[in-house]
Amino acid sequence: LDPDNLDLLKKIGTLVYLRSDEKILQERIFNKPLPAFFDENDPQASFLKIFREREPIYESIASIKIDCSILDETAVLSALKSLSSLVR
Repeated sequence: LDPDNLDLLKKIGTLVYLRSDEKILQERIFNKPLPAFFDENDPQASFLKIFREREPIYESIASIKIDCSILDETAVLSALKSLSSLVR
């Protein structure tokens, strides 16, 4: 969220956004202990606030985007592996 950090990240490498559907992320997060920065009285609102705040930033800074909502773990790893030879 810090613009200085974003600039630094852009300078040190290729930014890959592993995008996932909001519903999928909710399932993953709520099936484990909640992150400490979530409001335990309203975790749903915490999730939505963070998701809506960060998604546009991730979309705007990523050089490469992989939609993990439509891929299984093996396909995501394969996509990342194929990218590694392109971004060296």
